[in-house]
Amino acid sequence: MYEYLDASQREQVSCFSSLLKNLSERSGEWEINEGVDQQSIDLLASEGILGGYVSQEYGGAGWDALTYGILNLMAGQFSPSLTGLFNVHFMVTKTIEKWGTESQKAKWLPRLASGEIIGAFALTEPEVGSDIQSVNTTYTISDQGVKLTGTKKWITFGAVADVFLVFGKQEEAGTVYLVEKGTEGFEVEPIKSMLGFRGAHLARLKFDNCLLHEDQLIGKPGMALSFIAPYALRYGRLSVAFASLGILKGGMEEASAYANERITFGKKLVDQPIIQELLANMGMAYESAKFFCNKAAESIEHDLPKSMEAVMTAKYYASKMAAKHIPEAIQVMGAAGCFEDNILPRLYRDAKIMEVVEGSNPVLVQFLGKHYAIKSRQEKLNDFNKKHSVSQYHLTPGV
Repeated sequence: MYEYLDASQREQVSCFSSLLKNLSERSGEWEINEGVDQQSIDLLASEGILGGYVSQEYGGAGWDALTYGILNLMAGQFSPSLTGLFNVHFMVTKTIEKWGTESQKAKWLPRLASGEIIGAFALTEPEVGSDIQSVNTTYTISDQGVKLTGTKKWITFGAVADVFLVFGKQEEAGTVYLVEKGTEGFEVEPIKSMLGFRGAHLARLKFDNCLLHEDQLIGKPGMALSFIAPYALRYGRLSVAFASLGILKGGMEEASAYANERITFGKKLVDQPIIQELLANMGMAYESAKFFCNKAAESIEHDLPKSMEAVMTAKYYASKMAAKHIPEAIQVMGAAGCFEDNILPRLYRDAKIMEVVEGSNPVLVQFLGKHYAIKSRQEKLNDFNKKHSVSQYHLTPGV
């Protein structure tokens, strides 16, 4: 993964390594306590991580997409929950950078970059998941201002965030406002006892006629669900893709280390053909997923026309491979891989979550199926048109 990085990228990855090693020692407590502790979040802020993927103009480090991806990969090896913080926080900052006014950028981005405040992305509702056009949260214009009513659910880091991008509809037009914690009528309810993502501070958000001002509007009514949300989700899906790659890498390393030590039937596990096949499949899945993740990061960095499809592909494939092969890593380790002191049970639970968040995989694959069918048809037509037609050849009479 790191062999093609430039000097600045390698330096940043080295900083990630020492910081995340420190945090990995706390990650077991996050699972037990069902939340990343505030001290760890403060440490990330003090080290500049929460401003890393923010432009230098607004106090960030101006990382490229691959550097951001590698952060998620490295954290995903021990705590996919932690990657949820990077995911939603940077979806907020990237949305403000792209769609916010100059005054909104000046007001919010330096505070988000410094980690003074945490951002969260509020799109999903109790009855609405991947079908984002069906959100029921409403914005109503009144004499006092704009009133927000509705409920959001499964909001990553929603229990500790300070400001939220809340998506809804204003007279049927998709609309998004920045809503601060503490707004009158805004209630936050933590969600506990999840299968996975236990440290990700999931929450239900309830809005009861919250009064907002026009300067909290991001973009224009009508843009939120068709343009702003898909744009932000590119970065969320990039995070999930690389975090899933980290899950796969973490599981493969655990299983490989065990297989090189464990003796059965007079031979190391790694010398048993059935174990070799499992490890080979894990390794090939990792290398394939890495290709898709790197391609997705490149497409975002250069803002390529098909970046949305590239990121969807990476998210779908990497999460699918993580969910498929972590059980096999547990199989290699047997009972030792089922013990909570081992990282594999956590990765097993979180791998399933990765198939659900930021667009459920069954929904994404429907979009991708059409995308690849159209792409293949177009390539076939292009290849046909490149061939010489009969009229281009000199035909000798009588031949």
